[in-house]
Amino acid sequence: MLGGLTHAQPLNPTESAWEFAEKIGAECFLLPVPVYADRPEQREAFMSQRSVQDVVFRARRANIAVLSVGSFSNDSPIANYGFIKPSELE
Repeated sequence: MLGGLTHAQPLNPTESAWEFAEKIGAECFLLPVPVYADRPEQREAFMSQRSVQDVVFRARRANIAVLSVGSFSNDSPIANYGFIKPSELE
């Protein structure tokens, strides 16, 4: 599964997820939505999509999930987008 912040990156996280799954003999399912919705109605719209429901269904049945949040530095996307306060990075 792969959701993500929407900005340009030097590495393609989608490709990385597929390659990792291939190396460990697993299936890879991408979550085709942003990590965060600006408003509750946006989340509802995302979650009502059949492709999202399929991935969520599979995730709920999974025995193992591999997750990554990236780095926690002042210049990381999670900090730049304001999802985490600079004081919380310490």
